[in-house]
Amino acid sequence: MIQTINHGNAFMSTYETNYQYISLLPKDVTYAYTESMIYDDNCSCGLYSNCTTQASFIEHNSSKTMPIQGLKMGCLPSESFHFSTLECFYNQSCLNLLYQYTNYENSSNPILIISDDFPLNMTINQLINYSFTGKWLIQPNYLSYYYQCLPSICSYTYIEKFNLLYIITLFLSLQGGLTLVLTWISPKLIRILAKTYNYYRKKQRILVHPDTSLAIQSNNMNVQTSESIIISSIRRSSKKICVTISLVLLLIGIIIFSIYYARNVSVLNKTTDTNLNITTTPISIVSTTSELFYQHKFQYISTNLSCFELHYIPFHPVTGDFNNDNLVDLVYSCRHSPNEKIFILLNDGNGRFQNSFIVSLPKFHSIKFIGIANFNNDNRSDILVTYNDESQSEFTILLGNGNGTFYENSQVLPLKNFPINEIYLADFNNDNQVDVLLTPNILTTKNLLVLLGNGNGTFQLEMMLSSIIFSDRIQNVYIKDLNNDNILDIIVNFGWDKNIGVMFGQGNGLFSLEHLLFTEKMIYSWKMAADNINNDHYLDIVLFDEDSKHIYVLFGSENGTFQAQKPFFTTIINFYYFLVIDDFNNDNQSDIAFFYQLIEFECMIYHYYNNTFKRNEKINLKLSGELDTVLVNDINNDNYLDIVLGTTSPYSIYVLFRYENHRFYLQMIYSSDYEATPYWFSLLDFNNDNHTDIISFNDESMTIDVFLNEH
Repeated sequence: MIQTINHGNAFMSTYETNYQYISLLPKDVTYAYTESMIYDDNCSCGLYSNCTTQASFIEHNSSKTMPIQGLKMGCLPSESFHFSTLECFYNQSCLNLLYQYTNYENSSNPILIISDDFPLNMTINQLINYSFTGKWLIQPNYLSYYYQCLPSICSYTYIEKFNLLYIITLFLSLQGGLTLVLTWISPKLIRILAKTYNYYRKKQRILVHPDTSLAIQSNNMNVQTSESIIISSIRRSSKKICVTISLVLLLIGIIIFSIYYARNVSVLNKTTDTNLNITTTPISIVSTTSELFYQHKFQYISTNLSCFELHYIPFHPVTGDFNNDNLVDLVYSCRHSPNEKIFILLNDGNGRFQNSFIVSLPKFHSIKFIGIANFNNDNRSDILVTYNDESQSEFTILLGNGNGTFYENSQVLPLKNFPINEIYLADFNNDNQVDVLLTPNILTTKNLLVLLGNGNGTFQLEMMLSSIIFSDRIQNVYIKDLNNDNILDIIVNFGWDKNIGVMFGQGNGLFSLEHLLFTEKMIYSWKMAADNINNDHYLDIVLFDEDSKHIYVLFGSENGTFQAQKPFFTTIINFYYFLVIDDFNNDNQSDIAFFYQLIEFECMIYHYYNNTFKRNEKINLKLSGELDTVLVNDINNDNYLDIVLGTTSPYSIYVLFRYENHRFYLQMIYSSDYEATPYWFSLLDFNNDNHTDIISFNDESMTIDVFLNEH
């Protein structure tokens, strides 16, 4: 069907064997015209896709052609292959011709054994129809088949042959079944019973009150007549009783047969579980009933944001412990024209927050990034703030006092002519100090910048540049130790340029030259992940190609190289997708969860087993909005990872609980009338009860929504 669609839409093949471009228009016209190729017998590729001609080699320096025996070429390679024969591979001179024009050095002798069932001029298509098998030697052995396949469930079906009784029953059922039979037979049974009852009443009256007023002669005659009448009535009553009994027996037979037939139909598809201990691939169904699974409860707590300009979206929320009480506190920014302010909120231990400290930036400064780390080695959470003014990017450090207040570090580092895209905090030179990695804007080809921390809240004035200036635009960056040398490396995703780059850390803040994983631009991926998929202690890279709809897995190795596995197909079309890596079946091996929207949202989980990827589950998600956020955690502390889903239009929160035996249960935690998406979404423990809670920022209601886990 796909081939027919491609032919109907006149898609040009890679080899231009079905259509070719023609130049009939001026150069300033961008539309390219094509015309169909013509092959033997004036067969046009515009009408038929199976047009072929003799395949030949053409010498470079002359127009001499060397035909290849049995091989065809035509509109499509697949059709040409089907109409070709294998004659060349049985002919030494033809094989020598192939060796000559393909520069193949390892020659071989042709196969001389020719099957009587398949002549040499039989096409590949005919061989396919015969499955390349001359004779089928069938020796059935069902016991061997059973132990070879090791099925977990066996089912059988059987069909009953029609018989006369079944036809009668079926006819009666079509006409109303027992209702019609009882409607027809019940009045007759009642009338027969009534007549029988009246007869016996009359008989008793005749016997008790005989007529004796007649003469003896007449009396003798009357007695004889009365006896004959009684005998005749008894015979008629006997017939009626026999008919009644027959009808009753027929009715009982119909009822018994109906019950038997109904029970028989119910076991036509009887399934027997053999309880074999084998590996199966179950299809998971998300239950929507509350009778099968426990409804997990959450306590909803809302805190108002201190923002007055509702259309200013970037809050840049982050978390940390700012007063050393082992509770999760919050930081976010808000526009207060003409200034922008930073709010530090302290947690009261019950999921509520109170303003503790406010920092106002100079006029017209716009915050780009807020990060939390211990920059001066005092075991307190400090805040790094990056902001843009009219001409350059700057960032400064707010050092924590340990009581929810901060003091500003005097060092301000200007970043001229460097449009910042993302900022990453990590230790790039293994000195146990927090360093900063800056990535440029996606529309530029700047290099990466690394600022090494001094351990006192300041950074080295000389910005140590990475040793590579990228020629492609950076989409996003991942910081991971790829080769297991305890030195952080960098994975660079060139989204627009369809490639992935790897830079290995040298332990001093510098990185190796950019190493591209693909020799050509081939994967258009906006999202990727890195994890150990095959349990070899080296991180692997997982990508989803939005063009081909395939997932690529690149296995890492000790020497820093990556081996691409055969990509596997996901779905024909998707509008939104999320890629999550984690161990979803508790086998100590990472799985790949792929969320996407076709008509409804679905999730497919792939497991790596025996050098291939197999889909373990496919889950249909009944969501009320569009999926926006996917997070993974064990929400109910049952040692099975659960998946938290955030949607927009409307703003809702779901939890996909995982249970044993590959079962999932989707529960809605919260839903509102707001159409906007939760701006920020995170899973943390806000009340120190060792249970994961949910937090989100709602930019329409201007609230911080906390959902405390009620275990």
